[in-house]
Amino acid sequence: MPIQLLAASLPAGHDGAAASQLGRQLLSGLCRQRGWDCPQEDWSPRGQPPDHPLLPDGQYAGISHSARLVIAGLASEPFGLDLEYHRPRRTSRLPEMLEFLPEAAIRKRIQNAQDPTAAFYRYWTAREAIFKQAGSRYAHLFAVDLEQALEKTDLSIRVWQSEQWSFALTSNSPLAITLPAPLDTLQAAILD
Repeated sequence: MPIQLLAASLPAGHDGAAASQLGRQLLSGLCRQRGWDCPQEDWSPRGQPPDHPLLPDGQYAGISHSARLVIAGLASEPFGLDLEYHRPRRTSRLPEMLEFLPEAAIRKRIQNAQDPTAAFYRYWTAREAIFKQAGSRYAHLFAVDLEQALEKTDLSIRVWQSEQWSFALTSNSPLAITLPAPLDTLQAAILD
């Protein structure tokens, strides 16, 4: 399934509201590329999944942002996306953060990985992307059974990483994707 993506950077000193606004601006731009007029101000409010009254039926939108980077996507079936900047403070708190993960097998995979911090971000972004794709099916992020999701044959999960970033996409169809700049420098990663 092709997912059309756009990414943009925010100026230093931005807040979450600015990131959300830029995400909706990017979505409006993606809609314009497809010939649809979906004005930025009519997207659902911040804190809700992106939806627009003029978005044609059978079209789905997604937004993620971290640090100064925002990414937005548009596709013809439900998908999930998550972007995470690797924050140095999380490295020192990794053992504590692992305790929040509900699956013992996932915690063990992360602990045994060559680079546990990178592994944590691979699994974290995958979990968030699955959560976003599912919409309201899960009450909260940790209700996602990541171990079970990884075993599903009808769920496509792709993760890309660099030393500073992790990005995940999920879909119920095989993913056909070209990452936009600056994410085009990320390398495909494996959820081992």
